[in-house]
Amino acid sequence: MNILRKKEAEANEAEAKEAEAKEAETQETEAEKKKKKETDETLRTLDIYGVKSFMEAKSRSARIFWLVLLILCTAAFIQQLYKTISNYINSPIVSTYTITTVPAMDFPIVYICPTAFISSLYLNKTPSAEKDAISLKEEMGVLWDYTDFLATGNLTAPSPKLPDDPLAHVDPSALKTMRPKTRRYNQTGPLLENDQNAEEFFKKATVELEWHNRQCEFREFMFEQFPTCRNITKEVLDPDYGKCYVVDVNPRQQYVQSQALVLYFNVQSRWYPKSPALTPLFNGVRLSIMRNYSVDRSGESIILAPGSYYRIDLSAQHQVFDSFQHPYPQKCVKSKAYPKFEIYNASYTQKSCQYDCAARAIKKACNCLPPIDSRVYMDGVLNTTDGFCKVKHIECIRSLSQSDSIRKDLQSCRDQCVRPCEDWRYAMRSTALDLYQYGLPGAPIQDLMILLVSFSQMEYTEFKQDSSKTPDQMIADIGGEAGLWIGAGMLTLIQMPLFFATMCGGCCKKNAKKLKAKRKGDGESGNAKE
Repeated sequence: MNILRKKEAEANEAEAKEAEAKEAETQETEAEKKKKKETDETLRTLDIYGVKSFMEAKSRSARIFWLVLLILCTAAFIQQLYKTISNYINSPIVSTYTITTVPAMDFPIVYICPTAFISSLYLNKTPSAEKDAISLKEEMGVLWDYTDFLATGNLTAPSPKLPDDPLAHVDPSALKTMRPKTRRYNQTGPLLENDQNAEEFFKKATVELEWHNRQCEFREFMFEQFPTCRNITKEVLDPDYGKCYVVDVNPRQQYVQSQALVLYFNVQSRWYPKSPALTPLFNGVRLSIMRNYSVDRSGESIILAPGSYYRIDLSAQHQVFDSFQHPYPQKCVKSKAYPKFEIYNASYTQKSCQYDCAARAIKKACNCLPPIDSRVYMDGVLNTTDGFCKVKHIECIRSLSQSDSIRKDLQSCRDQCVRPCEDWRYAMRSTALDLYQYGLPGAPIQDLMILLVSFSQMEYTEFKQDSSKTPDQMIADIGGEAGLWIGAGMLTLIQMPLFFATMCGGCCKKNAKKLKAKRKGDGESGNAKE
């Protein structure tokens, strides 16, 4: 009996322990479920006022009201969100326009080119020079036509079909005085093949501007008359006009509006040549304004006739852009990242960079350089070549535009040539009056020109480019739109993907459980039938 009681007591004790263990396990499971339920609840709710009101609405009409309001506000938010992101992507920059008044203006370069290519006075002294001048004019034109194409032409298009004889377009009457009919452009020329180069020829052969005895004046605080105009001018070789003049008054500045540089000169049209191939189309000068004299000779230009007093009013525009990594804005390069020139000693512009690329290709393939003022080239560069390109080099330069490999290298070099991020541009407006004979007694009125070049206002226009929106500004705009239309903050926007993921996950689990229970029920009913 004692043994049975003892065994019965042990069995009861074991059952009690087992019951306690089950109860503890049940309590632990319920705690885990409760904790899991609490965690899920934080992901199953959104801190949006409209959603909360919709869920807590008691009547059907209130639920419909909140549902319609939520749909309309959500649609408006999506539309505004699309506009914000679209503007950020498609309009990444904003341009501002301001007018800045200053006490002094830096004065630009004045570039003057007489229209006559050669002087009849020189032709009278050297009759054979007419052939040289005609040949030089056409050959320099051909050399720079090809150079321009290599520098700025469309190198991605198929190779252009170039004429066998680039001088074929010249007036036949001029060709008779220039060369026999059998001469071809790639044969020896009368001028560019001898020791005399283009610069030496134009120094003594072109029509000189005769500076009037009143000389040149510049006003800072008071008018300063220079002893001779050559103090502020220098002669340069220009491929289009022969000899031109660079008028540079730096470091002087303009302090008084509409009063600055005054030039008196005589174009000496009496020395214009009479040959059909050399006579200029018009009598006068071409005047350009530029920041610095460079190989590209860029700048706005006007043509002026003699016998008049000209007032040329300047206006300056300062362009400040930024370099954006974006396909829409125009790319630019900052001064610290300018591509390094190998040929030209010139201030950086997009076109001068392209000319440097073309000159590199010509130097490498043909061992010569396009004829232009030698001071534009870097020191020693001309000495490492045959000098200026001559008639015999035209065929070599011409072949560069036909070579696919050279065109590819040129295009690769030119791709680095983008506009500078900071630049100055000048606009001109001219007014004129005829000179009065009695006001300048004894002066050749028909050839005399008086120019007053100045800024009409002591101010400049600045165009500045900047980012329309930074990433943090765009995020702030999105947050503002969300708060306005759906009453949500940034935390709510971040929570939304988690909310939808949790809801979808819960639905998937619920459906899976139902499917599993259904399959289990179908299996039990099948077994019962059996």
